[in-house]
Order: sequence, then C-alpha cells, then structure tokens
Amino acid sequence: MKRSDSRVLTTHAGSLPRPEALNALHVRRSRGEAVDPGELARLARAATEAVVARQLEAGIDVGNDGEQARGSFFTHVAERMTGFGGASQRPLMRDLAAAGKPTEEHTIRRQAERFFDEAKKQVMTEVKK
Repeated sequence: MKRSDSRVLTTHAGSLPRPEALNALHVRRSRGEAVDPGELARLARAATEAVVARQLEAGIDVGNDGEQARGSFFTHVAERMTGFGGASQRPLMRDLAAAGKPTEEHTIRRQAERFFDEAKKQVMTEVKK
C-alpha cells in the first residue's frame, strides 16, 4: 500500500469515460444482446491500462480502474447477485406529508426514486432474458 508522511495522497472514486468500442459492448450486453466475452475482456483491460496511465500522468497517487469493466453500478450488481425485484412501497416522509405540499427537495427525491425504480426494472428485465 502506498503511504506518505509528508502529504495527503490523491485518488478518486467512480467511473471514468470509456472508449466508444467498449461502451458499445456494455450497451449491447445490458440489452441482453450477445457479446464476445473475450473481446469485452480485451477492451476492458486496454481501457483500464489507459485510464490508470492517464491518472498517473495527471499526478494521481493511487489510481483505479475507472470502472471500465462494468457497464454501470446497477447492471454490475444485478449481474452478480439475486433478490432484486418488486417495487418500493416506501411511505411519504412524515414532515412532507404533514406539510401537504411537496417541496422542491421532495420533488427531486421522487424523480430520483422513479429513475432508480425504472433502472431497476430495466436491469431485472435484462437479467431475466
């Protein structure tokens, strides 16, 4: 593990842009279309090597794979785990229900919940194919 007593080491978390060819394979795979696993692995490895090199060139101390091998967090999890399904039955937050009128934050939160519910449905549909 890399350490420093003289400064704070830099890193980052999350996805980094993928090459077009790799992104296209991830999209096809998420749609349930046939994808050559060898080609996907080769492109993911090359993309990972490239993003790690770019991070090091930029001065990042501890680089990462930029999630090149994964299409998205949601598809990655659903491809490896079971038990996803159904719909959220979460009740409206008490303070918002008491107010009687949605706040901007509530509206944004509900939009996000709908987005994630739709993404989950899409993933589950793709996983069942």
